Amino acid sequence: MSTLKNKVQLIGNVGNEPEITNLESGKKVAKFSIATNESYKDSNGEKVTNTQWHNIVAWGKIAEIVEKYVGKGKEKLGNVGITLDEAVLELLFEGQKALGIEKTYSIEDAKLIRGYDSQGYGVVTSNERHAIKELAQNEGILLDPVYSGRAFYGMLDHLENKKLRNNANVLFWHTGGLPANFYYSKELR
Repeated sequence: MSTLKNKVQLIGNVGNEPEITNLESGKKVAKFSIATNESYKDSNGEKVTNTQWHNIVAWGKIAEIVEKYVGKGKEKLGNVGITLDEAVLELLFEGQKALGIEKTYSIEDAKLIRGYDSQGYGVVTSNERHAIKELAQNEGILLDPVYSGRAFYGMLDHLENKKLRNNANVLFWHTGGLPANFYYSKELR
């Protein structure tokens, strides 16, 4: 009989300092809460934000990571307990090690561009629809509206408004998400 596993990734804000317990076995348990927000527009076009609280319990090695990285009020990537900036820096370090690069990187080398999510998570705007249509018509590649469509819109905005230097190398990393197109089919019409 096969074993089913569920995976949930929570991105939110930590509500309390983690409570770390050292067990007699030498392992640790970490308990904390994360607030996640869902934003959408109601029938009047007003932005509505709902907050849900999630109680998290982590064991063993994950509890050690929580103890090291998680703190109240910091936005965390819920499956690893670190901020987006920290996660990007970790990816830089992993790539550096894999490629044998001896340069020292800092978070400033990652050039994270923010501000394209002002309408809220999961709210499809004309910007995402335009970007998805543009890539589908020109390259036959479908993007989801939540992550890849919004990221592609950001890239198009940078290209169209000459926010990138001339002859810059640009990589658009399509990370999937195609099933979301079915969920957002009405918004994508």
